[in-house]
Amino acid sequence: MRLSRGLGGVAIGAAILLAGCTHNPIPAGYTGPTARVVDTIEPQDTRSAYVFFVNEIDGQRVDNASTWIAQANAGNGLTLRIYKVDFSRNVPAAPATFAVIGQIQYAAPIQMLLNPTREVRSTIRFTPEPGGDYVVTGKLGDQDSAVWIEDAHTHKRVGEKVTN
Repeated sequence: MRLSRGLGGVAIGAAILLAGCTHNPIPAGYTGPTARVVDTIEPQDTRSAYVFFVNEIDGQRVDNASTWIAQANAGNGLTLRIYKVDFSRNVPAAPATFAVIGQIQYAAPIQMLLNPTREVRSTIRFTPEPGGDYVVTGKLGDQDSAVWIEDAHTHKRVGEKVTN
């Protein structure tokens, strides 16, 4: 029991620290056009979800669905609770580099030791269209995993993959 409380404290502390290290992707004073990029949360069962999200834009960490899930579930036991399924951010409609991640996320960090884990990362360079809507999505499989950004309306992948 003491171990469980200790891990909960670590999870809460990590979530607070991660949240404090993010920045707003819209620069102060920016008045130009914007686009919207949405993270994807796909619940798998009562304890896990596949999460595809933007981790960084032009090398700067941004708020994302993964951090939100960790904060929302800190201290809640082994059941994953997802209250918000639309986690999005506005970004300037200008060339940018997006670091995206797809991973299995569990309610509590200890579950990663006892269950399968998968993570895939990619860096994508593209110019969002003014007023555009984009989705971070992908697949997590035993043999094949990928993460990408696609146009929310056409479902076509956007940008140039810089790394895998």
